[in-house]
Amino acid sequence: MKSENNNFEVMVSVCCTAFNHANYIADALEGFIKQSVDFPIEILVHDDASTDGTQEVILEYEKRYPHLIKAICQKKNQHSQGRYAFAHILYPMARGKYIAFCDGDDYWTDPLKLKKQVEFLENNPDYVICGHDAYVINESGIVSTSKLPDVHKRDAVSRQLQKNRDILTLSICFRNLRVPIPEEYSNVMNGDAFLFSWLGNFGHYKYMDDIKPGAYRVHAGGMWSLLDMKEKKVNSMVTYYWLAQYYKSMGSHDIAFYHLTQAVYIAVDELCILGIKRVLLLNCVLFKAMAQKSVPRSFAFLRSLRNRLFYKNDLISKHEYH
Repeated sequence: MKSENNNFEVMVSVCCTAFNHANYIADALEGFIKQSVDFPIEILVHDDASTDGTQEVILEYEKRYPHLIKAICQKKNQHSQGRYAFAHILYPMARGKYIAFCDGDDYWTDPLKLKKQVEFLENNPDYVICGHDAYVINESGIVSTSKLPDVHKRDAVSRQLQKNRDILTLSICFRNLRVPIPEEYSNVMNGDAFLFSWLGNFGHYKYMDDIKPGAYRVHAGGMWSLLDMKEKKVNSMVTYYWLAQYYKSMGSHDIAFYHLTQAVYIAVDELCILGIKRVLLLNCVLFKAMAQKSVPRSFAFLRSLRNRLFYKNDLISKHEYH
């Protein structure tokens, strides 16, 4: 295995975020502890002011494994104050050359997961991130033996990653770039999609089918899995919008335009509730702007959609697009 120190104190920082996961967090922690590796790792566990006893479980594990686990237990909920556990707290703390991630309600099943992922990344410097599949479970047992669609069970080059590849957050291991995550990240709910696209600026993605699937849990406290379809659509639209803003600011107008069009597809679908005449008007102006690849006019359009969807503006008028 090729290895370069680069002043990293450990090889892998395992980052875990928890909120009211008292019934599940032990499974996640056991999956981390049971990793069979020949290099140093650290386990950073952030709890966002849980009220169900999650912190007590985390602190007990920290006592048992003081040189391995570091608990960050909040007294006040950080997410409600606009601070994201991974981007704003765990990522800056991570001392590892690589970062692996798993939510406190999911868990790993393969004790060789980190060993295989680190070995691949060490020997393939053109790749920035790797991941694998997971099965879906609920309180009754296994719901699905595979969460990833077959079309995404393959590698992705940098540009494909920038355009968003379906990657399971619990499966990832990526290079610690030691550069700040873009501020646009803070405006989205599904920050993992933003993160994966951003990582595409630095390399490719490897899908590893030789790693046993992890466990993705669906339960009443899950933030994303139990959103209804309309809420997921709106959140996806917002993520595409801010990815477009980010790539626009970086001068990558083709990638910005791709994300803009994805946001528009979702937004126009939702705008059907406004009535056929207004939808035709919106489409006319939008497609004219898109045909000209007029990114500024298209962004103006998206801002008006955002105002309509989130701030309940009564009207969206044609002059708003120019």
